[in-house]
Amino acid sequence: MNLRLLNKYEEVTYDKLAHVCKERAKVFTKVRLADVFPINNSGISKDEFSYCLKSHFDFVIVNDDYHPIFAVEYDGRQHRTESRQIKNDLLKNSLCKRFELPILRANFNYVSKEFKGLDLLTYFIECWFLCEDFQQAQLMGNIPYEEDFDPCFLISTSSDTNSKFPYWISLEAQLAIEKLYKQGHIKQRVPSDWVGLDNKGNYRCITWLEVSDHEVLHLTTGMHDQQFNCVSISETIEMINIVELHQALNDFLDKKIKAVSTEQFKILLEQFTSRYEPRGSTIAGSIVAKVL
Repeated sequence: MNLRLLNKYEEVTYDKLAHVCKERAKVFTKVRLADVFPINNSGISKDEFSYCLKSHFDFVIVNDDYHPIFAVEYDGRQHRTESRQIKNDLLKNSLCKRFELPILRANFNYVSKEFKGLDLLTYFIECWFLCEDFQQAQLMGNIPYEEDFDPCFLISTSSDTNSKFPYWISLEAQLAIEKLYKQGHIKQRVPSDWVGLDNKGNYRCITWLEVSDHEVLHLTTGMHDQQFNCVSISETIEMINIVELHQALNDFLDKKIKAVSTEQFKILLEQFTSRYEPRGSTIAGSIVAKVL
């Protein structure tokens, strides 16, 4: 029996891509880089030329004229642990940048985590097409050129979700946190966060909430950067953290987890912010003013 073209995680990724692209584009699997990039007489090195002949994209999304518009890679664990794979990923990213092909690198979290029924992979791809429509509307004069694309101001009317989905994915969590504040359950009205960049180009975010005069609930997460400009990684990771912090807050109020003391958190925050290059912050509380 011949080999399967896709492993089980790539199959899940393909199904999601095919679904979200079904009315806008086509999805092809295992496409050679040399069949996408015009590498002849392009000025790339011999090693790069050879790599293009031997390597493929997991998925290439094309328009109605079969011109590639972006690529998607499913990165399993080996993409974080094997030095050869990491080197090849960097080379592929570099070639995509040279030939101006956007590339989205998805991992297990992109296909497993959902927000009101919308996984992160679908969110990124839908934002891509929404950005295309936004730019087209600007060309037609329906939207001012100086206005920036921001998915947070858009609402999905997709029948695949239980209700209209706000692309401001942390909106409901933020409103729920504010309600708990007004009811007197917590001290801080809105969460604070700080986003930085590590030495590998990955985004790191810490989000926290003062639940009392002496306690802070916090969590941290990371997300690698993307050559997929329609979505701000910094803003996306902030929204994801707020959604997950809201769940942690519910667990805290149900006495399933504990918060840390203010003094402990100040030390944690100082250690976190000292490790990364700052990329943005939203500070709403009062106890960390001396730290930042």
